[in-house]
Amino acid sequence: MATPKNFMNPPVPITSLTPEQVRQLTPEQQDTLGALEAARIRRRQELVVQARSYRGRLMFPVIIALGLLVLVPLGLFYRNLVPTPAWTVAGMFAFLVILQFHVSGLNRRLDALVSLLETDEKL
Repeated sequence: MATPKNFMNPPVPITSLTPEQVRQLTPEQQDTLGALEAARIRRRQELVVQARSYRGRLMFPVIIALGLLVLVPLGLFYRNLVPTPAWTVAGMFAFLVILQFHVSGLNRRLDALVSLLETDEKL
């Protein structure tokens, strides 16, 4: 069975075909139509999973809170362990790296939500 050139973006929405129109198609066309519908459903499921789940929503605040719970008492009770400028810069860099991972995860989640909304508007 040959895969059509516009496999993921058919020109006519698949759901607009009536059962009678589907029955009039050849068996090969029906197989292709079924493959298109299965691919569309699979992609939608992947987007739903991606939109619903992002562990960083919970991990980011926990990492920041644990870091503060360790660093603040060290700075308050052990004045001689106050971070030097090099450690401060390293800490800020680590925070920015963690923040970048968090923003990237949130952007992936938002992209999935936007894709879901766009596909729902097409139908």
